[in-house]
Amino acid sequence: MKRAKWLEETRLMRFEEAHEDWTDRRLTRKRRHSLLTQIVSPHLRNAQGP
Repeated sequence: MKRAKWLEETRLMRFEEAHEDWTDRRLTRKRRHSLLTQIVSPHLRNAQGP
């Protein structure tokens, strides 16, 4: 499996898990922080450039 496809599938699984936790009101502060870090960190790395 190519890396891009793997990343896409992994992100989709994480989103689905987070959405389920959110709708069941089980999303903890620690999990929210972890998800937010995963989302924001790549964007910050890309914005800073080489």
